[in-house]
Amino acid sequence: VRTEGDRIRVMARLTDTRTGREIWSERFDRPAKDIIDLQEDVAFAIVRALGSVMDPERLREMTRIGTRSVDAYRAWRKGRELVERAVTNSDPALMDEARASYARAQQLDPRFARAHWEAAYMELMTANTIYADTSDPASDKRRRARYIANVEAAIDAAPTETDRLLYRAAREVADLNYRESIRLLQQYLAQRPRDEDIWYSLLEQARIAERYDLVEQAIGRIVEL
Repeated sequence: VRTEGDRIRVMARLTDTRTGREIWSERFDRPAKDIIDLQEDVAFAIVRALGSVMDPERLREMTRIGTRSVDAYRAWRKGRELVERAVTNSDPALMDEARASYARAQQLDPRFARAHWEAAYMELMTANTIYADTSDPASDKRRRARYIANVEAAIDAAPTETDRLLYRAAREVADLNYRESIRLLQQYLAQRPRDEDIWYSLLEQARIAERYDLVEQAIGRIVEL
């Protein structure tokens, strides 16, 4: 690693420790202000050179969504896939497996805000559906408690203030404060206007709050995206 003025130069090499033969090398040259991007580029290049079992694009996604734990990332992805399968097959057992996968991701990386938030959303999504335990009157209270705990963990661990807006909106939903949740979602979307999933969330909440002007706006944005 060399620093020259306002630039950083890195020479990365992989060497076979048994033979001493150089397997791969690459030079990186970046402005000093881009040190974080430089670290990620070097890591991704080494992953490619090693033929890692993890797709480099998934490694980029892992960094983008806010965890540096490969195991936590894999548990999170498994949870998402199980939720999709549960919905497709109308299978409550798969939803229970998804909850366990999200819980593992949260345990492996307690600062993984996205895992906390999606675990909370799963609780909201399964309320009053075939995935709910109708035989137990207390199950709804436990589900609400899990939802609130997960959302508050997401708020605490949010990597940016923009992410925190999204998680705060989710917390307002727990108390049926849809107008405040909508206000926070609008602030979030002003900064991340291409987040299609959250336009759908805004659409749903605008319908509940009878904000038909926002319903039309959300539908328009979803069509554009």
